[in-house]
Amino acid sequence: MAKSTTRTPYRLNQLVIALSTAGLLCSMNQAVAAEDETETIEVTGVRSSLEHALNTKREAPSIVDAISAADIGSLPALDLGEALQAIPGVQVNREGERRSSDINLRGLPGSFVKTTANGQSFATPSRSASPVGSPNPFGSFDASVFDGVTVIKSPTAAHQEGGVAGIVDKQLQRALAKPDGRYAVSLGTRYEESNDSFDTEVRLQASKHLIKDKLAVSFKLGYSDQHFRRDSVLFARKEIFDEIVYPGYEDWFADQVAAGNLPENAVVKASSTVQQLAEVSRGDKLSFAGNLEWKATDKLKLGVDLLYTQRDLKDGNFEQISSEVRNRGQSNPASHWDEHYIIPVGDEVPFLTGYSTNGDGEQVPNYAISNVKLENATYVPANRIFGFFEKAQGVFFNLDYQSDDWVIDAIVSHSESENIFNQTGFDFRLQGSANDSVEPTGITTLINTGRGDLDKMDISYDGWQDIDYNQAFKAGNPLNLNVGDVNDPKNLSFYILGRYDNPKREMSAIDLNFKRYVDFEILGEGLKVNTIHFGGRHSSETLENKDFTPSSGFIDHTAISDEFISDEILAETVNPWFNGDIPNSAGSDGGWLSLNMPHIVDVLQNGMDERIAASDNPDEFIRLPNGFVARTERNTNNVEDRWETQFTADQDITAAYFMADFEGELGDILYTGNLGARYVSTENTVDGFDQSFIDGTTQWEAVPTSFSKDYSHVLPSVNVSFELTDDIILRMASSKGIVRPNLRAQTPVLSVSESESRITIDTPKADVDPYESNNYDLSLEWYNREGSAISLGVFKKDISGIFSTNKICPQPGEEFADAVASYTGELKRTDLADGTFTCEQVEEYTQEDGDIVNRTVDFDYTFNGSSKIEVTGYEVAIQQKLDFLPYPWNGIGGVLNYSYVENETDGEEGLVGISPNSYNAIAYYENDGLSVRLAYNYRDEYLLSGGQSFGGPDQKSVKARGQLDMSASYKINSFTKISVRGYNLTNENRYEYVGQNEANVSRINYDGRTYTADIQFTF
Repeated sequence: MAKSTTRTPYRLNQLVIALSTAGLLCSMNQAVAAEDETETIEVTGVRSSLEHALNTKREAPSIVDAISAADIGSLPALDLGEALQAIPGVQVNREGERRSSDINLRGLPGSFVKTTANGQSFATPSRSASPVGSPNPFGSFDASVFDGVTVIKSPTAAHQEGGVAGIVDKQLQRALAKPDGRYAVSLGTRYEESNDSFDTEVRLQASKHLIKDKLAVSFKLGYSDQHFRRDSVLFARKEIFDEIVYPGYEDWFADQVAAGNLPENAVVKASSTVQQLAEVSRGDKLSFAGNLEWKATDKLKLGVDLLYTQRDLKDGNFEQISSEVRNRGQSNPASHWDEHYIIPVGDEVPFLTGYSTNGDGEQVPNYAISNVKLENATYVPANRIFGFFEKAQGVFFNLDYQSDDWVIDAIVSHSESENIFNQTGFDFRLQGSANDSVEPTGITTLINTGRGDLDKMDISYDGWQDIDYNQAFKAGNPLNLNVGDVNDPKNLSFYILGRYDNPKREMSAIDLNFKRYVDFEILGEGLKVNTIHFGGRHSSETLENKDFTPSSGFIDHTAISDEFISDEILAETVNPWFNGDIPNSAGSDGGWLSLNMPHIVDVLQNGMDERIAASDNPDEFIRLPNGFVARTERNTNNVEDRWETQFTADQDITAAYFMADFEGELGDILYTGNLGARYVSTENTVDGFDQSFIDGTTQWEAVPTSFSKDYSHVLPSVNVSFELTDDIILRMASSKGIVRPNLRAQTPVLSVSESESRITIDTPKADVDPYESNNYDLSLEWYNREGSAISLGVFKKDISGIFSTNKICPQPGEEFADAVASYTGELKRTDLADGTFTCEQVEEYTQEDGDIVNRTVDFDYTFNGSSKIEVTGYEVAIQQKLDFLPYPWNGIGGVLNYSYVENETDGEEGLVGISPNSYNAIAYYENDGLSVRLAYNYRDEYLLSGGQSFGGPDQKSVKARGQLDMSASYKINSFTKISVRGYNLTNENRYEYVGQNEANVSRINYDGRTYTADIQFTF
């Protein structure tokens, strides 16, 4: 693998040539400009852009916050998601891979946020399968192509529904409002510390009046190479430390109690697994926004907007080494742990991690030990290659008519999006077994988590040197991910893993809005209606959902050998793993081996076409883009893998609204506002495949099926603003909103998976209604000086219709009984004394070892339950420019945003992934062409969901984290400006932990620092 730094000279040469060319163009333009008698000077900068955003906030008919057009491209932000964190109430989630830049807004996750472009819905390139909503992947957009962003926190009836948390509206250009003949070129480079790599960044923008003040065109384009890396260390699973995992446990525990280190009722856990990861993404990102605008008459404007973005991370690696010892749930755990031990190392004193409640309702103290030895552990070198592709494109046709009494606007739009996640992975897994005929692995792994201190951390592996990979592996088949070693008593298996996930969306819409100026007095001069709004919208969206897993079917299993193993790992050939900050960790000479991906793909697929052609039903198998065969369900070779997720969903939305703007006086206080309601009807149709037995056989076949669901809502809203003084505004708002179920989660049929002991069934997810929310806002804004303000806000959201899941066991005549019978036959329900029940197949099942059992059936029924989510939040925003100070200090200013949110579900802690406290502090200096801005973003700890196969089953918390970013520029002259930016200047890592003690570390991510530099020419 070649070092990425070998590309640096080429990149720099490109940059030098581009800068020289742009400099020549700039010089030519200066000469032309010198001949002009007049020159238009546009005032820009940090102060003016912040003031423009403040004006947007002040003049809005509801509660909003904004980022101006001039500011959005100059913020210290790597993408649109990071730019949004400058707005109060926005939190950026950094746990996502590949810089997804998901956001939370006002105590709710991104799936509760509506994202629009100039007020219009846009097909989002998301592959999220969250139950509700569809979060926008802001990381796929270059922020500089937009003319600012407005976050609407209290909607009016004229706004589209679907954003319970709020609406993020990306502003598109209006060409006639742009300067005539203004062009800008920005050429730069980005240095990624984790990669030690340089990447190119280019931004272009232009505006031209083809017919002065009549016909104009403008565009913005942003391009950047994308080459970044994340390193991680995981101690994801915390195993109960007892006599099963450590034969000397009783004596050890007694000694700890006697020494006063443990109470007698303590539960002790230890890390039973370790993973070292290095993930690199390579590709590029291109975003474009353009506008053509024609003023046909003094009253009529016609226009067309184009919006396009594509992020193509086409060449990625995900390398890891892992080792573990854990109870996998056998009926006799003690036999499983025979010779597979977790042993304490040294004289470490256990530390308290929190408390849990036992079955008797008693509080039990939980402790952990951080320094252990895993004996006869698993050993798993692994590698993944992936391509990650996001694309969204759309066109908007606009008509704007304005007379003395009427304003009419119409928009016809069409947009499309696609997301492709194409991952191929290979593992060698030396696993051992509890069976007497299988030997222990012989792997010894040392784990010292250092309680989160990198300098004290210690990770090593031994015994890997003796593994023989030149074994006789069995033939693969489309049912299985793995092929096992036929003879090796240590149970060596080779796994083919990955996923091909490809959601595509199309959306077409027509939106028509009318505004009529009127003069209706309702309460004399105390209340007057001055404008009425009404209109309608119809949109149609289609989602085509495809989701597959590759299998070991038809591979050349005889080719598996030690040639698959490589000691050239990413963590050593590109840059030291974790920047060398964990000195006592494994490298290729200490057991971290990689897999030779191109070689493996070639040899495993050699002759695959012939082997498929020779099978009994060759036409039924699906070849994935990576060349492997899609995995099929148990008992069948002719049904698509993950068949319940292979469907097409159509959603038609029809909406109409009426709203009135009013104004009046209460004594000496002027007030304005709007009152209205929006009616919206939704029709969903989901077409997919169900399964049915082929007559007279035990084989399944796919049967087309369709599911329909309709619902409608009336959504009232009111916004009122009171001008307490010329500088103080009090705003109040109330509205009702909805957030629809995510189309990707709208599976139309029963989802069934089975093993030798259990059948798991989920009901169709398409038969659920949207979440509903009642929203209340109060905001006080004091515009104490020009370009300065202090605002306080409080909000509350009561969200109902939360999805719930019940366990059921359908009996004859009950709902789902007939549908389930085709999969399981008749079910037997046995009621228990505690009010629960067991559910089993009546028909007996013969397992591979000959045992005859009645398999357990877990049947989950999903519905809109009675639970509610209550979100309460407070926001403070202070923006001040200190231009009253004497020169040069008059260039100082700053912004401070603080948010506090709490959410709960019926008295219990509510949504995960939300930090209660977050703030964004910005200090800037701007004078004499020099502009410097420091931005510190902080969010405190928050919970993550547990139950993940990769991250471990325990619920985790993310440690509080702050990040310091910087942007600076110097304007050499009216045509030339140079800029530098730095991200994560304090080199903060991201920590996850289990329990209430941060020392019980579970995961640490290292992203490193990023720097950019560019030169911009304006002419």
